[in-house]
Amino acid sequence: MLKELYLFQISEDKNFQQLVLPLPLHSEIRDAEFYIRRDGIIFNADGYAHPRDAIVGAVLYAPIPGGSKQLFGIAYEKTTLFSDSYEPIPYALRGEYLRTLDPDLDQTGKNSTPFIYEQVLPINEFVGYIPAEHAFNIATAGALGDPEQINNDLSDLGKLLDVNLFEFAPGFTGTLALGQIHNYHDLDILFRGTNEQNRRLADKMRDLVVQEPDRRLHEGGKSWLIRFFNRNGVTDGTLMCCFFGYQKLEDAPLRTFTMRILEQDIEISASISDATHALYTPTIVSLYDVQVSTINGAKVKERMLDNFPLIIYHTGSRGELNYGDRVWAHGSLVEVVTPQLTYLAIVVVEREGVRNETP
Repeated sequence: MLKELYLFQISEDKNFQQLVLPLPLHSEIRDAEFYIRRDGIIFNADGYAHPRDAIVGAVLYAPIPGGSKQLFGIAYEKTTLFSDSYEPIPYALRGEYLRTLDPDLDQTGKNSTPFIYEQVLPINEFVGYIPAEHAFNIATAGALGDPEQINNDLSDLGKLLDVNLFEFAPGFTGTLALGQIHNYHDLDILFRGTNEQNRRLADKMRDLVVQEPDRRLHEGGKSWLIRFFNRNGVTDGTLMCCFFGYQKLEDAPLRTFTMRILEQDIEISASISDATHALYTPTIVSLYDVQVSTINGAKVKERMLDNFPLIIYHTGSRGELNYGDRVWAHGSLVEVVTPQLTYLAIVVVEREGVRNETP
């Protein structure tokens, strides 16, 4: 049973009242936006494919007495990281913790590929959501408090990348979208330009961290290409955590689909021939020179056809792959059926299932 007492408490908060809007049409659910459940849980929508009357995503924050983070006037705890750490809890272990909050949140073994580590929750359990652009606009305008720190960081980011950020329909996600505009650990900014604009911006970020590696974030067992420090780097900079979304929802290639596993376990290495959709969730790239090394644990030595799709259905690889990169992947061979096409692909759902082998 949902504990609506928490919702009553947070709904009295001024930031909540300004940030949270009525639910969108189901067809307009976007990746990386926050939904507020009737028990106060803050849920992050993942991707652009959502079953009828439901949302696919992950519980991000839960109201916990004595929790380490104050949101909307009460204590919360982040459910995706180990306590007092920025290291992610492995996907396979999250269900056990979520069960302590609400048994219905532990959906281990219930959802089919590629949603096996996601939660799929009824839309009628939610009371509102926080659009990323809306959060950006009211925060930078000062409606949530003095925006000086935010605006200084945004100005420096624009200068660092030599772009006008407002050309990319910027939005906030992360704690800034929840009203935490002072003394934040990182600035989570979401860009929704055209696919071409987003790619040019991501390339600028990649060039920056390659040319100035001290700016680059090293976390979660990897070095990030679209997460870096502004100003003078780690000495006085703010961590910029950058995200990308589709400007037009119809550009998302996987909105309505089914997926059937043909081979449960396959390991490959390949080069990337097309990275148009590498910035988003799911992360999708086309491969060439595909070398298959194992199938269901048995060693093989086979090649696949060029332009073979790799679908990464988690949030840990977006923005980390580009044209020409050599990539290793461990996932499943699947048949994907959309209203327009039926095709074979490799799908990866494990965070450790993809590795960019290009320096």
